[in-house]
Amino acid sequence: MTPNAEGPTPESDDTLRLPDRETATEPAESTTEEVTGAETAATSPQADIETSSVAAPTVQPAPPLQAPARLVPSSTPPLRWGGIIWGALLIVVAAVTLAIVSSPTRLAGVTVWIAALTPGAALAVWIAALGLVIVASALVGAISTAQRNRRRRLG
Repeated sequence: MTPNAEGPTPESDDTLRLPDRETATEPAESTTEEVTGAETAATSPQADIETSSVAAPTVQPAPPLQAPARLVPSSTPPLRWGGIIWGALLIVVAAVTLAIVSSPTRLAGVTVWIAALTPGAALAVWIAALGLVIVASALVGAISTAQRNRRRRLG
């Protein structure tokens, strides 16, 4: 990549002289009142700004922070029927499982029933379980769509 030869030069008015590395890393031993005008012009970038004919821009103070406006709910929050339906389905599955494993005779009966299933019967049980999940999903989707349409009509 070639350097930009048409950029600002040190002699132009729109450049600001920065101190070189030796001057920038040395700690200042004198205060600004002790520095003479000639030294200031030679070492301080602030002197270049002060002696130029361009006025420094003024800094406006930031406006005070304001508290955000209070949000007022427009109506009651919607009832999440999907969560209610899936929660009820999980409660039913948990209750049936608890009822089966709480009694040794029921657990033995379910174990014998599962062992006695034919491949076709096992497939039918899995299809029925999958159908139950599909029906629950369709019911949740229908309720969600009805709620959304109701909000559009009212709002």
